[in-house]
Amino acid sequence: MAGTLGYFLYTYASYACLAMYNEMFLVYVALFSTSFAAFTLTMMSFDLQRLAVCISNQLPVRFVGGFLILISVTPGI
Repeated sequence: MAGTLGYFLYTYASYACLAMYNEMFLVYVALFSTSFAAFTLTMMSFDLQRLAVCISNQLPVRFVGGFLILISVTPGI
C-alpha cells in the first residue's frame, strides 16, 4: 500500500509541479494533496520495533547495493 501511494504521490506531484497548467491543474493538486496525506499516515503507522525484528542481519546489503549502483551507471537501452 505504501508503495502504491508513493507512486501516486510522485505521479501527481509531477503533474502538479512539472506539467503545463491546464484545466486539470486543480484536480492534480487535489490528488497530490490526498496522496501525500495518505502516504504520510501510512508511513507513520509502521511499528518500527516490529519492523526491526523482521529484518535480519542476513540481508545481502552489499549485493543489493552493488546491484543498484550497477543499474544506475549502466546506460539505458
